[in-house]
Order: sequence, then C-alpha cells, then structure tokens
Amino acid sequence: MALGKLVKIGIVILAVGIALAVIPFKEETVQTEYKAQISDWNVTWYYLLSEPTSDGFTETYLANSALFLGNGTFPAIFWYNWGDEAVFKGFGGQMGFIAKATLEMPVDGFVKFEAISSDGARLYIDGKLVIDAWETRWGQTVGSGWATPEIKAGRHMLELHVYMWGWAVTGFETDRTVMVRVRRSEPLIGLAVACIGIAVIAVSKFKSSTKRSEKS
Repeated sequence: MALGKLVKIGIVILAVGIALAVIPFKEETVQTEYKAQISDWNVTWYYLLSEPTSDGFTETYLANSALFLGNGTFPAIFWYNWGDEAVFKGFGGQMGFIAKATLEMPVDGFVKFEAISSDGARLYIDGKLVIDAWETRWGQTVGSGWATPEIKAGRHMLELHVYMWGWAVTGFETDRTVMVRVRRSEPLIGLAVACIGIAVIAVSKFKSSTKRSEKS
C-alpha cells in the first residue's frame, strides 16, 4: 500500500474518532426529576353476566351482559386481592369495572404504567389503547401488561378497564417518573478511534522517513 494512501486512511480514521467524540448521535432514554401527577380513580362497578370477549366493554356488552352495581374510588396507585371473597356490595366471582383518572404531565416525556388483573386489563390514554392484557386466566393466577408511552405536557385522561372472572385481583402501578430522550456523543470510543488514526498516520510518516534515509 502506498504511504500516501496510508496517511489518507489515518486521517479518515482520525476524523471519524473526532466526530464520535463531539457529535451527539446516540439516543438514550433517561430519567428526569419531574413526576407525573395522577388523581384518584373514579370507579364504575359491574357484575358480569357473561365472559367478556376481545371486543371488551363495548356499549352493547355493558347494556346487555353487565349489571351496573354502583360507583367507588381507588387511590392513584393501588393493589387489591379479594381472592374468592365479595368484591363490591356483596358481589364477587364475575366482576368488572371502568376506572377513570386524570394525568398531569409537567413536560413532554415517557412514563411507565402497569395494569394488573387476575384476568383482563386494558389501559387507555385519551381514548388510545396503550396496554392490552385482555384474557381470562383460569385458577389463582395474576397477569399484567405494561407500556411506556410518550405523552405531551398537560392534562390527559386515563381509563382503566378490568374484569375478574373468578379469582379477583387487580392493581395499577407507576413510579410517575418522567423520562426523556437525549442525544449523547461517545467521547471514550471517539478518543480510541482517533488514537488509531494518529497511530496509522505516525506509522506512515515513520516508514516514509525510513525510506528517505535508505535512499540517501
């Protein structure tokens, strides 16, 4: 390989190393000091006359296959394990609820949510489905679904649909921490690559100097 070409390769490697060290190209999701605020949940309870299908709690299902029991409240973050005991107003076994709460985002960002149920759970934000864990789990089993959606700053509506077919467990979890995406450079990797480029240039210069000495 010609020495001039080797120098050019070294310069290219050096330039790549400098770019890696100073240009923020790597995208990461990092936690901030901001916290999302969630209100208490307003809960509407139903006794379910038939097992919900994948269509969920449609108006038709609630009108024809569910008995309205009344309203209650849950705290913003909750966990309940009724097992095979009564859940609401003496009813149990085939229970469902629709819970609504408001979410206040201080800045644009991402927040992780987890919806927990012994059977089906779905979480909607402003009417958009973000968690879909809608299935009947036979026996004393508990499942959950989670998501970390991107949410704009401001007020939003959370809506949680849950059904418990037999064993009754439900919950909602979040640490409320707002996460954001940032771009970062790679100074250590860039420095290492730049050093390789400098080494290639140095070797080329040394070989060129050696050849000139031999000719003289």
